[in-house]
Amino acid sequence: MKSVAAIMLVVASTFGSVPAQAGPDWKTIVPVEDPLLTDGSDDHLLIDANGELVFDRAGRTLAPRCAVPAVPVKDEQGNTRLNPNPFKFFVQPGDPSRLVVFHTGGGACWNGLTCASSLGERRGTYNIALAETSETLLQAGGILDAMDAANPFADWTKVYIPYCTGDVGWGNVDTLYTVIGAGGVPVPFVISHRGYANIRAVTQWLKAYKIENGTPEKVLVAGASGGGYAAIGTLLPEVIDALGEDTDYFLIGDSANGVVTNQFLADAGANWGFGGTLPEHVLNSVTQGAPWLPVRVYNNTARRYPELRLGQFQNAFDPVQARVLTIMKFPDDPLAWNDPDLIGQSLLEWTGAMRAYTLASALNPHYRFYTAAGYEHMVLQTIPLEAGFGFCSDEFSKESSAASLRGQVRLRDWAKDMVDRGGRLWRTGEWKNATCSPYCDVPPSCPLP
Repeated sequence: MKSVAAIMLVVASTFGSVPAQAGPDWKTIVPVEDPLLTDGSDDHLLIDANGELVFDRAGRTLAPRCAVPAVPVKDEQGNTRLNPNPFKFFVQPGDPSRLVVFHTGGGACWNGLTCASSLGERRGTYNIALAETSETLLQAGGILDAMDAANPFADWTKVYIPYCTGDVGWGNVDTLYTVIGAGGVPVPFVISHRGYANIRAVTQWLKAYKIENGTPEKVLVAGASGGGYAAIGTLLPEVIDALGEDTDYFLIGDSANGVVTNQFLADAGANWGFGGTLPEHVLNSVTQGAPWLPVRVYNNTARRYPELRLGQFQNAFDPVQARVLTIMKFPDDPLAWNDPDLIGQSLLEWTGAMRAYTLASALNPHYRFYTAAGYEHMVLQTIPLEAGFGFCSDEFSKESSAASLRGQVRLRDWAKDMVDRGGRLWRTGEWKNATCSPYCDVPPSCPLP
């Protein structure tokens, strides 16, 4: 296994690949500017097709927005001004009978210090603003690459959901936090944890899409990093509610393995309000505590949707997920968040738990995992460094470090076998569990600083 110093270099680096071909233009949809989605009030509350307000499971209204309403930026003269920061999502047209709904990641915050960490000039534990635009998404690779003939989702219609709320798509509240500032003075601030409201804005749009284009035959719901928890926790149930259960659904969670702490779950539940957003089968999984949480979530989801196929991707050693676990263990000690020794310890803990969780989940016949070699984070979305966001990521089109009992497996073939549904699941099906074991400790594919 690599030295802690090498691991930290991987954490600090970002992956810069050759930009993908452009493909069809992405359309930008801003819910607060769309009179068919929001009511035009100062709060921009979500409405249905009849113009009536819609609510979450706790009876709360839904206001799509990012964590903060505006973000400071510097102009060419060095002056700081505030830029509006509305939530928006993106749609790339393709085959209307095939649909990808993808939720990207961007960290999380759940107490005063973690939520204050991204309010300065540097990104802390989460994204407060959108980095994506319709132009930068034209460079996106992975399952978003419309020009890669080997991508099984190349010609599918794609819906891209950015992440700017710090709540993994589970929140629907505005939360008042307080941190101690200079001189011991309390500093209050509000974070809008409205990720669930944002997802509901997208699924309200999907209802109109269904009316115009008909019900898709196949739908892949996917998420990467923090978006992986959104995908299975709230996005999948809402997409199914919007499009109906007669469609053929698939889910892939990318680099979202849920090795968390009980204190994190308690703080997040109180500050995100997910008791009113999560469906019963997911909420029951969460309330049973942190150990084995991903196994319960995937098993309960499989029971709730018996025809659904569920897949998980992860690299064997993911220092980003290890750092998140370190922050969860020391949420009130920012000095610990980047401590290389503590992150190294968390990496060992995360890797062991991930292996156990994926093997246990694989007892379900509708679940498969793909565990790749190396230290990267995320694979479904590959964005060049010049786009201004992203991680040191694996490459969907090239990843082939894992093997099944039948031999080496390309990730893109693993995903294609998932959605093709060829053969019986247990014996003759092509879709198999695949892992890099025992050859998992390989150099990162990313340029180091």
